[in-house]
Amino acid sequence: MWLLPPPVPWTALIPTGLTLFAGQFLFQFFGIAHGMPPGLASVIVQSQALFTIVFAALALGERPTRRQWLGIVVALTGLAAIATTVGANLTLAGLLLTLVSPISFGIGNVLLKRLAPVDMLRLTVWLSLVPPLPALTLSIALDGPIGFITALTHGSWIALLSAIYLGVVATTTRSGVGCCVATPRRWSPRSRCSCRSSPRGRRRWPSASASGRCGSRAWRWCCSASP
Repeated sequence: MWLLPPPVPWTALIPTGLTLFAGQFLFQFFGIAHGMPPGLASVIVQSQALFTIVFAALALGERPTRRQWLGIVVALTGLAAIATTVGANLTLAGLLLTLVSPISFGIGNVLLKRLAPVDMLRLTVWLSLVPPLPALTLSIALDGPIGFITALTHGSWIALLSAIYLGVVATTTRSGVGCCVATPRRWSPRSRCSCRSSPRGRRRWPSASASGRCGSRAWRWCCSASP
């Protein structure tokens, strides 16, 4: 029953889902639609690590290490280098829209850190329920009801596979199972694997307890890996 709602209030779940998933993907797609090359967009989105460090310092009082400051300088240098290509294969609108994606991503990371300890797979699945409503609203507002229906009925199989990949593989599987296999532990019928986040921002990876079983086949698989 790992799909049951996590013990997180909707007042925390909705803002986290809007920033971590909806804002990240929507502005990334808007940027691509306005002239941002997809390969370059993937690079810019990963600057979320830079914004996460800054937002965590402002909101949580975390102090960046020297290595993190060095990373910030390198990231800013890279973003400045990318900005110099505006006017060639990159438009200013595409760059600015895409930059909102890692900013939203970073805010979502900080909101995620503020949550109480919770099963990350269940949390990821329920966070994924937040983006569809604002995404559908924007689609109808920008393209109209006819455009929305046309996109559904005449979409290519590549578009369908892309949507499935983003929803199932890139989001739920990566964030849920991926955090568990990051620090695998031996599983046994008398142990239970859990993947949790801590309210202070430090992630506690899979751990074994003396009672219970892994809550799902996914957990059982990742717990069965050798340490």
